[in-house]
Amino acid sequence: MRLDFKRQTLLYYAVLTLVLVVVLLLGASIDLFEIIVEFGRKHEIQELDEIIAATAVVSLLLFAFTLLQRYLAARELTGYRDQLRRLASELAQAESRERRRIATELHDHIGQNLVMARMKAQRLGETAGTPAIADSAHDLSKMLGGMIADIRSMIMEISPPILTMLGLSAALGWLAEQIQAEHGIPVEFSDDGLDTPLPEEMQDLLFRAVRELIINVIKHAGASRIELSIARTGRRITIEVEDDGVGFDASILGRHPNGRRGFGLFSIQERLSLKGGVLDIVSEAGRGTRATLIAPISPS
Repeated sequence: MRLDFKRQTLLYYAVLTLVLVVVLLLGASIDLFEIIVEFGRKHEIQELDEIIAATAVVSLLLFAFTLLQRYLAARELTGYRDQLRRLASELAQAESRERRRIATELHDHIGQNLVMARMKAQRLGETAGTPAIADSAHDLSKMLGGMIADIRSMIMEISPPILTMLGLSAALGWLAEQIQAEHGIPVEFSDDGLDTPLPEEMQDLLFRAVRELIINVIKHAGASRIELSIARTGRRITIEVEDDGVGFDASILGRHPNGRRGFGLFSIQERLSLKGGVLDIVSEAGRGTRATLIAPISPS
């Protein structure tokens, strides 16, 4: 059964539109209006309703083509984001491994050699023939003791062994004790007691984020106390750092970061987002600050 003239005209325009879409996909430069006019003249299309119908078909198909382009662009963007997330994960793992390697080298070689040197200095002081030599040996032993303490502090800063051996909860408890001992600010630590294993890179990221938040409190907040808590709900872990300090404008997270504090918070937020987590800051001048870290327990 043959198509009538109007249906045949619509079919012609549909085929024409598909050809145009292919040409556009190939990136060719064309004069769309000229092609449609020439096509209509060749096939003697003159009736108004035929022209309107044909134009509607062309418009709908080109609209569909535009939607397809946007869909493909969105898929490409999603692919780039996934690739960025994978690269960030690989970088975090490499950084964590390198930190542990450096910490091991410091402990097993430099640290042990300093301990041996101090023991020999102490022995020299005990067996010295003159008071002058004994005093020098004592001073040397004291100096070496300070260097050993510095090395241990560096090891804890680079890669705390407690984080690898005992996990995040134990490491945060240790951090609270260290902050209180070193800076004299009471740090109340609470844990829900649910010992849920975390991926190594997430564990490392959360520990460093909490330390960054607490250092910010010490440097800028003028707080008299800090509360640190950790809780697991479902497949997510939530850590809160709250202080009673001066507070600040939390909207700096939504703008270009200015200063060390703004950059530190912005950096935490960006690293967490790449792992499927979030950083929420609630702060008001004179009313302290509450920072909440939320992250997936399983890899995102």
